[in-house]
Amino acid sequence: MQRLLILAILAVAAAATQLASTTGPAPTNLIINGDFETPQAPDRCLALSSDQLPGWKIERGDVDVVSTYWPAEHGNQSLDLNGLTSGAISQTIVTESSHWYRLTFFYAGNPDENAADSDRAAEVQWGDKLLTILHPKLGTLADMNWQRREFVVQAKTAKTTLAFISVNDGAYGVALDDVSLVPCDPPVKQQ
Repeated sequence: MQRLLILAILAVAAAATQLASTTGPAPTNLIINGDFETPQAPDRCLALSSDQLPGWKIERGDVDVVSTYWPAEHGNQSLDLNGLTSGAISQTIVTESSHWYRLTFFYAGNPDENAADSDRAAEVQWGDKLLTILHPKLGTLADMNWQRREFVVQAKTAKTTLAFISVNDGAYGVALDDVSLVPCDPPVKQQ
């Protein structure tokens, strides 16, 4: 009986080793500062404009890096696309033409001012293509109701721009966190 137990343990260990060696390391995230951990907000939040957000270009308006005001989905900070005004950020990524990538991120709505869900909205663009318009379901400062989105996208050129653009006015926008872009296989076509 003890011999069978040892053989079973060895078989499970061998299978786990085989699985680990075939999956390999996780692909590298091509997004710089996708978790918005830099710069570090000194208190509850930090208003930024222009070129103050490493890895990202603030295309218009301003944004807030939020630390302790609400809980981030990943790490210690997230980003509100609306600072005092409606903001837009972009990042140009080195890509390979015709290659496929998996874009993932989390989003929520800034819960201040007791607004309706429809009051917060942002566009997500990949190159010249509109991927979606985000309409988050509002949570609370204690529970932001983070939602995950995933897209499989194809690069058309050697550099592709990813953009998040607030489409609502005012100081309360769509919050973002944990933006990731990794190479992936092409999508399987449905027959």
